Amino acid sequence: MNMLEKIEAQFAALSNAEQKVARQILAAPQAAMHSSIATLAREACVSEPTVNRFCHRLARAAFPTLSCNWRRAW
Repeated sequence: MNMLEKIEAQFAALSNAEQKVARQILAAPQAAMHSSIATLAREACVSEPTVNRFCHRLARAAFPTLSCNWRRAW
């Protein structure tokens, strides 16, 4: 299961703020993959800690690790 499929599968279990992050990633996965945590948070209208919580919930990893893994998978 790739990351986008994992986001879609777990979407309903995410908090409202985490769902905003998920929507942003699903809407523009390539842009999200190359974004900084600050940019992704700003575009999703959430805080940077929310983006990190989202990453830990989905992949048990912090944002920098997760974004590196996304890049390798593409």
